[in-house]
Amino acid sequence: MNSLLYASAFGLAPVGELFARELHAAGPLRLRPDQVTELAETCTRYTEESDRILMQMAALAASASHILDDADLPTEAEAAEVEALLVERSRLLLEWERTYVARRLAGLRGLDRDQVAEAATLTSDRMAALIHAQQGAPMDALVAAGH
Repeated sequence: MNSLLYASAFGLAPVGELFARELHAAGPLRLRPDQVTELAETCTRYTEESDRILMQMAALAASASHILDDADLPTEAEAAEVEALLVERSRLLLEWERTYVARRLAGLRGLDRDQVAEAATLTSDRMAALIHAQQGAPMDALVAAGH
């Protein structure tokens, strides 16, 4: 359950593939070529931005872990350094999530109203399948069902 809780708590902004679901369902969503291009470009920009932020967050996490996992008890100065690293990671997390929201909204604004509704159905269907899987449904049955 801990990994599910972790994924839920930090699962707002994806690592990449901002519009992968929509792009893979371009036919059923009736996406026009200009919409496919715009979503793909938005997805690429988001991935570049999120990768930059995540690399910074990873470096900060490594620095904090180095201090916390040392054989010696951290000094007060080192504890203060970890605190500063946490504050910076928090700022970067907020930047990452704001980037996700801005790019997601920009991409969705390029879709027609019915396409947005159909894309939402894709997301809710996928979420239902994941919840079903968490409750013990065999994954091969979910894959066969198109989830």
